[in-house]
Amino acid sequence: MSLEGLTDWNILLACSGAEALKLLEDEKPDLLLLDVMMPDADGESVLARMQESLGADSVPTIFITAKVQPQEIRKYKELGALGVIMKPFHPVKLATEIKHIVDSACVQG
Repeated sequence: MSLEGLTDWNILLACSGAEALKLLEDEKPDLLLLDVMMPDADGESVLARMQESLGADSVPTIFITAKVQPQEIRKYKELGALGVIMKPFHPVKLATEIKHIVDSACVQG
């Protein structure tokens, strides 16, 4: 993952929705970067299950998706996402995009 070498962030990686939920049983990350389309689940259902088990404000989440129509972005934010990163994204710029979304959320919230 490109974030490892570009930031001092501690990165935990899950390759599926089920693996992410399992990981969240033992870990409490500061932020979750969640793909909307995964092999075993969609990001929306993973976020909903996480919120059910850990609480609504459990982990700030940013979605990654190719679905970036205004109504889609609005829906993801209504679900509790801080923001959305559009696919395809430039791996080297990913950390900057994440930081921008987090900083914007802090200013607004």
